[in-house]
Amino acid sequence: MTKLPDTDDVVLSHIYNNEDISQRQLVEKTNLSLGSINICMHRLVNRGLVKIERVSARQLRYVLTPKGITRCMTKAVNYVRHAYKQISSLQQTFADTVKTYQQQGRTTYLLGPDNEIYTILVQAIAERSLDQVFYVTDLKEVKDKKTAVVLVWDEQTEKECIKLGFDVHNLVTAINPADVI
Repeated sequence: MTKLPDTDDVVLSHIYNNEDISQRQLVEKTNLSLGSINICMHRLVNRGLVKIERVSARQLRYVLTPKGITRCMTKAVNYVRHAYKQISSLQQTFADTVKTYQQQGRTTYLLGPDNEIYTILVQAIAERSLDQVFYVTDLKEVKDKKTAVVLVWDEQTEKECIKLGFDVHNLVTAINPADVI
């Protein structure tokens, strides 16, 4: 895929989502100047990603060419692949962490906000039969502080656990960046 300025890809995605978008609307959505949008449009046309159709004497319409559609779809597929790799890495880090602590005779507790990461971790528990992980919504639910390890994924919960003297493991910071890039 040919390298384009990031702004060109942003403009291309806006056209993909709305072919009737005007340059002024692109200015509003991208925070670029009208001149920058104009230059960007010329680049996209010259590279064969967009064609311009005249709807009326005062109105233009931007249409993605097959090459432009392919570029948008390729970027979407690459995004999904990258996200999947990150999710898989988080799940593997989680499973490895639970197994390590289990081998040490530790009890693992899961504590944090009910968000996308929580959903990914719950899915990992089900898929990998990690039934030795206990969900808690409050640290008061932790039975034995000496053998407990609280697995978290956000900084605020991590700080709260440390403040209360719990052994805490942040799963997100434990991910090796090389595994997800």
